[in-house]
Amino acid sequence: MSDFVSGLRRELVDAAEREQERRLPRLHGPRPQIVLALAVTAAMALIILLAAGALNPRETGDGNRPAVQKPAAGRDLFGGTLTPDVRYRTRAFVPTLSFVVADDLWYASETAQPTLLVLDRRVRTEIGEFRRPPGWLVVDRINEVIEPTARRAASLIPAPTELYEWLRAHPDLRVGAAEPVTVAGVPAERFPVTVRFTRPAHGDIRCRRERLRTCTLITPDLSFFDGTRMLWIVVATEPQPLVVVIAGYNERALATVERAAAPVLESLRIGEP
Repeated sequence: MSDFVSGLRRELVDAAEREQERRLPRLHGPRPQIVLALAVTAAMALIILLAAGALNPRETGDGNRPAVQKPAAGRDLFGGTLTPDVRYRTRAFVPTLSFVVADDLWYASETAQPTLLVLDRRVRTEIGEFRRPPGWLVVDRINEVIEPTARRAASLIPAPTELYEWLRAHPDLRVGAAEPVTVAGVPAERFPVTVRFTRPAHGDIRCRRERLRTCTLITPDLSFFDGTRMLWIVVATEPQPLVVVIAGYNERALATVERAAAPVLESLRIGEP
């Protein structure tokens, strides 16, 4: 009896194992054509996804447009060597001026006055040092002048309305013909001036003390050596005109400074904050 039961049990177990093996799925490798088709489909999906990302860049700022880099603001003008291709903005001069220099040979020697701006033009030697500047570029707002006919102590008078005519009448100056020009979009007149004196109408005490030379005092801010060559540009701003003076110690120096000053004047803006 027990042998019958044991045999029956083995048959049932064997039958169950055969049934379980029959129901398990068969594992076969995919066909090569199917693998290639799937790879191509995945690659196309990746390309479409990357293209969609390139056509729809992530928005920043207010969510409506991409962020745009703003141009650098002007740099406040202090004394010292100026850097080319930087827009400088005056801090004290009225009205505000801004400009750009083309090289590193300009030196700002006076920037703290509301009526005077002085840029010295320097010369670099072969060993890289700087020597005495051949001239300078001055922007002045002339409110007063020195009356040349007063032989006593320097006499200040209000700046004349016709500054050109007043300069022509000055005994220490030789003034050439005026021609119309435009500076910073404003009408102006330009004329050459040469300083000539044996004894100045009014000597500049500070020039004698600091430079050990005799200068003629034209305005409280402007005095010049004998022989100085200049170009004056009177710009018709309100309420007083702006006066731009390009000066050199001689004719050759003036030509050097004039060439260097051209890009400065071309970039000049008047009255910008």
